[in-house]
Amino acid sequence: MINAIAELGKYIREENQMGFLDMILDDAFDRGRNKHLFIVLLDKCLKFSNVIYREFDRSYKKKILYKRGSSSGTDFTPTSKITKLKTTLERKFIKWFEQNKDNELLSDDERSFLSEILFSLEKHKEELIEKIKYQIEIIPDKSGKVISLGFLNNANDISLIGSHRVFKKILLDKAKRDLKYSKTYSTFSYSKNKICSICNKRNEVFGFFTDLKFYNVDKDGMITGGFKREYSWKNYPVCLDCALDLRIGYQFIQDQLNLNFYGIGYYFIPRISDKKKYETILEVLLEFKNNPKFKTEDINRLTNDENELFDFVKERQSNISFDLFFYENPQKSVLRILLVIEELLPSRLNTLFEIKNEIDSIIFFKQARNKEDKPLCYFNFGIVRNFFPKSTIEGNKDKYFLEVSEKIFKDKPIDLQFIMQNIMNKIRSRFSNDKPIWLDSIKGFMFVLYLITLKVMNEREEGKVDEQFFKEFKIQTKDELESKVNLFFNSFESFFKSDAHRSIFLLGVLTQFLLNIQQTERDSAPFRSKLKGLKMSSFDISVLLPKIINKLEEYGKNYYKALEELTSKYILSAGDYNQWRLSVDEMNFVFMVGMNLSNYFKINSRKVEEGKND
Repeated sequence: MINAIAELGKYIREENQMGFLDMILDDAFDRGRNKHLFIVLLDKCLKFSNVIYREFDRSYKKKILYKRGSSSGTDFTPTSKITKLKTTLERKFIKWFEQNKDNELLSDDERSFLSEILFSLEKHKEELIEKIKYQIEIIPDKSGKVISLGFLNNANDISLIGSHRVFKKILLDKAKRDLKYSKTYSTFSYSKNKICSICNKRNEVFGFFTDLKFYNVDKDGMITGGFKREYSWKNYPVCLDCALDLRIGYQFIQDQLNLNFYGIGYYFIPRISDKKKYETILEVLLEFKNNPKFKTEDINRLTNDENELFDFVKERQSNISFDLFFYENPQKSVLRILLVIEELLPSRLNTLFEIKNEIDSIIFFKQARNKEDKPLCYFNFGIVRNFFPKSTIEGNKDKYFLEVSEKIFKDKPIDLQFIMQNIMNKIRSRFSNDKPIWLDSIKGFMFVLYLITLKVMNEREEGKVDEQFFKEFKIQTKDELESKVNLFFNSFESFFKSDAHRSIFLLGVLTQFLLNIQQTERDSAPFRSKLKGLKMSSFDISVLLPKIINKLEEYGKNYYKALEELTSKYILSAGDYNQWRLSVDEMNFVFMVGMNLSNYFKINSRKVEEGKND
């Protein structure tokens, strides 16, 4: 992954002919947060002349040479973001000249140059403050502000510090020194003629490269070579060129390829194998992400991010693979790795989309239930997230969500019981609180079918779904009931592996029929209590049929005798309930799916519609 970031940075650096200076500068514009630039102007004799205002934008980056320093100290150059005006002017802007006027790196003329500027700034400090304060007060926009230094060359010509060698000289020296020296630990860590861990070439290498926020040496146990920080270079030796490549590559990924995965941030890191096509693929990749004309509807995406790149990548079979880097930012300066999926191939994405399209097309999921005629639901990782949420009520299941997602992406086996346990945890919670479970049940069924069809669900084989289930599924007469039910079971044989599964499903269908009648007749459904919060054992389920029939007879609305007979057949065929060898979660999941697909198993004949027995 790190090599992929460095390779991306190297391409950008070479393509744009970017040198060390371009790499190390920070963006004071900060994506538009700082829109105002105040330039302290000196005349040809380095005397204070005026303070001028400019609207700030990214074009000033190399002109003002902003490089952030420590919060309590100066920045790398006399360019700083203004927080409190007087404090910034004294402790960052003027202080910079105090610290650098005697710099041994400089020539006598350069030291004299900085000393004269310092004298002028100190002499006119109060005037400076008043002039900037006045201009700040008349600006209606209260966004951020930046202060820098300029030189009046003639009446119409102003140069900024980026045009003067002395400021570049100090900036570059400090930047290189930062790779060698840690102010936090007050020590150097570098060595010469060693192998760089990125390019594998011999060079001078450094040990305090911490631009990648997930790497540091703040604990002794993280350091090789006797736990001495001066030997940190042995942990992760990085040469100057690779440090620059990593810096620009990482910055590019943060700015352009930083996406969202259901509340979890992730970086999309391309690995482009054909270097000749690097530019073309990268340009199209960004255009696909940023241009609205490329946006696809939600139904065609695998994630919740409208900038999702998967649909683009799946078509590039031979030129690209990519890494997914999932992270969290507990603090601004800390990046915690949650999961890294490396070298994901377009062919795998293509498979994920193909299976998604197949599952989305099944009648139970595309059947419209609203006026807009939209699909009931469609598969994406939001279905996974639904059963592995992060909430104050259900807890934080980010870890399991990412583990399951990784297995889907990487074609690794997934435990059926683990999935059903989490589906049932969600549904039981809603069921016990009298909340609707219908949509969650359908989503749970879709989730399991997707995994089975993807062939990552252990213990299960993919079945062949009859084309009828992509168009319309209805049972028109009593005579076709058994054949239609068997067609359903055979089409989803991977889900209904045994007659125990099939009998449990049909009991769920009959139970929902009874609950519907009770709700209509009594405005309540007391039979729900027999379901034991969807934690029924095999015995509990095996004795439901006579109880259901008895209640239907009591209401005088037993329209389902043909289905009851078919259910009895399956119960008898399933054998002793003690031998079903199904977990409580799986039995109740199948039962619950039956309840919530019950509408498809009503006989649509006129006799039944009129309320007559079949």
